[in-house]
Amino acid sequence: MPDGIGVLHAATPWQRHALLRVDPEAWPAILAGHPWAHLPRLASWAASGWPVIVRRSAEEDRPGEIPVGVPLPPSEGKLRIALSVPQASLTAQEGLPGLDEAAHVAPPSWRPCIDALLVLGHRFAMAPTCFGSLCWEVRTGLSYITATSDLDVVWPVGAATDIPALLDAIFATERAGGPRIDGEIVFVGDRAVNWRELHNALGPDGTDQIVVKSFDGARLVPIGTVLDAERAA
Repeated sequence: MPDGIGVLHAATPWQRHALLRVDPEAWPAILAGHPWAHLPRLASWAASGWPVIVRRSAEEDRPGEIPVGVPLPPSEGKLRIALSVPQASLTAQEGLPGLDEAAHVAPPSWRPCIDALLVLGHRFAMAPTCFGSLCWEVRTGLSYITATSDLDVVWPVGAATDIPALLDAIFATERAGGPRIDGEIVFVGDRAVNWRELHNALGPDGTDQIVVKSFDGARLVPIGTVLDAERAA
């Protein structure tokens, strides 16, 4: 296993959306018996140097292995292929690409929105990252972004983050034009909520509970519990 940023430990707490590199020599065994193993793009995925992405675990996953996904581009059916990989097959792990890193592959119509979101990142002292079509376009060089694609952004917040103000600012940025902004507010411990759902829940017609996602699944949690836990972190 490699040293440095890509180092992997036996006790690694896998996080949703983490990108993992797989040893190309282990890839055929991982695909063995999979119904989509015959697809040329999937068969050559690891050899192309492209990562897989950690997803939530499911009952059908192979015990003791890491649940990951491979998304094919729209021109190839837009399939979302679920796989399980042994930890021994991994060579590196990395975070999602920064929104600033991925901006150069975005359509020109997205750039004002991305620039505004990067300003928000500076204002709230965080570095937003991206997943979804923008992430895969910058990581693979294939065409994932279409006219109907959302801009998927992750906002890693901390105890000092003014979350209502951040949500209001994201909402205002979307209303100014550009792509629909999707994505998550990610709290300490890999607990994540959809930013729009949280913004609506905190509004005058909001609800008392919200869906919180993590590697182990999703559950309804009282909003006060989510915010109080973050302030105490």
